[in-house]
Amino acid sequence: MTDPIVRLLEQARADALRDVRPPGPDEVRRTVRRRRGIVAGIGTAVAVAGIAAAGALAVPPSPGAVAPGADSSAMPSQFPVMPEPDPATLQRMAVASAALGDWNTTPWVMATDGVVSADYQNFVNDIPAGTYDLHLYCVGEGKADVVVKADRAGDDKLAAGSVTCAADPKPARLTVRQPVHGYLRMYLSGDEKASGTSAFSFKFVRADPTATAGPDTTANAGGAAALLAGATPVTTERDKTVEKPLGAGNHLVSFACKGPGTLAFTVRSAGVLRDGTVATTGRTELAVDKACSSAENATVEVPITLPADSAITITAAADDAARDKAGWAYTIRPA
Repeated sequence: MTDPIVRLLEQARADALRDVRPPGPDEVRRTVRRRRGIVAGIGTAVAVAGIAAAGALAVPPSPGAVAPGADSSAMPSQFPVMPEPDPATLQRMAVASAALGDWNTTPWVMATDGVVSADYQNFVNDIPAGTYDLHLYCVGEGKADVVVKADRAGDDKLAAGSVTCAADPKPARLTVRQPVHGYLRMYLSGDEKASGTSAFSFKFVRADPTATAGPDTTANAGGAAALLAGATPVTTERDKTVEKPLGAGNHLVSFACKGPGTLAFTVRSAGVLRDGTVATTGRTELAVDKACSSAENATVEVPITLPADSAITITAAADDAARDKAGWAYTIRPA
């Protein structure tokens, strides 16, 4: 290696060492929150460093190089051109990140953000055993389904639900009970409107072990159940998903809500796995926002035809006005 090259490499190493600082608590928190962004940033930095080094070392021009003064538009590029990030998507990511709030005010054990896709997966390591509130935000358009599973493999489902994307995101809140210290798997599946354009963020926060349904949501869940014969009441202190394995045939799903605010209901059909777990994929049969204070169309009915080894799931996501105030109820019976 020639002396000029050695000097360049030694200078680059010295400059890099001057910029390194040991991570303190704030840096660790940002690292956890931005692990995906950091990986992308490293890749970009390496690519830029490679290009800069090539220029500094004055590599002889290739046969296709452009001579000084020549028209570069007619010549092929030596390096691939990265597409410019979509400014709207970047803005949505900034809003999703800000929605997570301040770690110093509400500490989380893990958080991240990104762009919604149809098949996002995140294997989260080192989550202690315990109960957590999962806060999921989506900025943009469309909806996204979320499923949390235990460990690095298998179908031990810990939570499932959905989130509606909006310019001013309202979080879906799910309860996740981690059985043992170790891995969690986070699956996020956006619909056609959300995938590729909407942004998401989520955080796992240790749940308050004393949190229970308040008196308002308990009373309104009972009131909603009174609208349907034989209904099961459900409270709204957290977003919840009901799963009901059923046999083949025609079924009628009915639900109602009562109280302030709006609940976003999503009804799906899904398969049942050999171990009895309801599959995480399925067809959306109905997605509707229901104003619980409205006396008109107090109940909603959805006819569904199922093949053998199937199930129906009902997810209700409450807005701020409905949270721990409104209540809902459902029935599933043969059509």
